[in-house]
Amino acid sequence: MEGNELPSGDEASNEDEIKSPAETPPSPEDKGGQDKVAYESYRKLLSEKKRIQKELEKVHKESEKRHKEELESQQKYKELWESQKSEAEELKQKLSTHESRWENALKLNAFNEALGDTRKIDSKYAGFVDTSKILIDPDTGKIDPLSAQKEVERVSKEYPEIVKSTVTSHLPNQQPAAKGGLTYEAWLKLPAKEMAARMKEVRDSRRG
Repeated sequence: MEGNELPSGDEASNEDEIKSPAETPPSPEDKGGQDKVAYESYRKLLSEKKRIQKELEKVHKESEKRHKEELESQQKYKELWESQKSEAEELKQKLSTHESRWENALKLNAFNEALGDTRKIDSKYAGFVDTSKILIDPDTGKIDPLSAQKEVERVSKEYPEIVKSTVTSHLPNQQPAAKGGLTYEAWLKLPAKEMAARMKEVRDSRRG
């Protein structure tokens, strides 16, 4: 009868546990023996499955949250970078404008120096001076005096009416006028407008 021996109760219990309880969940109403063990296993598997699902959902949500934060962070960095770039361009433009004004001031000063002590132009006529023709040495940062002199000659030739003489009628070498008149030599050194106005003084001095 050895070949026909029935399995003991323990062996039968082990075979039932080997079966997948998740495929066919046992009825929870049967609380005894093998069915009770299978039902408990099923509950454990179901509970573990739900736990794993929740973990996966949590990981997925956290991943989406991080991705969203990264996109927002990238957008903020982009906006910050564009703002800084705009500010840098604005500062660069202001610096360029300041440097241009400074160079123009230096060139106008060189132009006035090239006019000499006997001539001048009013500041309102500064627009007639082409400062682009007055050169600056890039190595020394100083004005090229020859280019300033050439610009003085051009302005004096093209716009003589804006170049005024600084010489007054009271010249150091002027001879005393007879009877309040003006000598002919002193009259010749006067600006054109004064010459016409004071011609009578020359005549009076000659009569005296």
